[in-house]
Amino acid sequence: MRIWVIARKKFKGRGFARVFFDKKIIKSRLIFNNKEKILEIKTPEKEKINQRQAVLIARQIIVLAKKYGVKKIALDWRKIKDFGFKNKKDIAKVLAVNFEMANYEFIKYKKVPRGGWNFVEEVVFITEDGESADLTREIKRGQLTGKHVNKARELSNTPGGEMTPELLAGEIKKSAKNTKVKVKILEEADMRKLSMGAVLGVARG
Repeated sequence: MRIWVIARKKFKGRGFARVFFDKKIIKSRLIFNNKEKILEIKTPEKEKINQRQAVLIARQIIVLAKKYGVKKIALDWRKIKDFGFKNKKDIAKVLAVNFEMANYEFIKYKKVPRGGWNFVEEVVFITEDGESADLTREIKRGQLTGKHVNKARELSNTPGGEMTPELLAGEIKKSAKNTKVKVKILEEADMRKLSMGAVLGVARG
């Protein structure tokens, strides 16, 4: 998924479904304004939206978009930065994390549907001049977190017969590459020395 930022005066809107927030509607829905798609999301009062509620709102946006085959989403930052966060920059990070996580599906063993997968491909934040740099930085942080959570989900969802201990160790090493994280892989002899009998017993079946 691409998550990016654009200045309001440069945004054309073609091909994007806009996201509106409304506390009065009964439930979130897709509506049409002429030919424009609009995702209306039911929310509480904006100033009462905390981090937990923002998580649910982000996931709701993606779930609704996937339900109706919406590939590109546009959000107006003016309507989001009023959420009740002490640090407004955290809003973008929380949304980016949960956009990534809500867009994830374990499809490794599934056949591609006739119309293709229904993943959301782009999310754009429409901003005023001067807001883009800070917003982009927080989005990148959030998106990186979301991607790594999804990587862990991919590994845990893979059956043990496919994801052997050797392959899992290799994936962990690969993930730690180019970071400050140090990885030490324990061999069976090392585990015996550490009295890890329970783990060894599970491995034997």
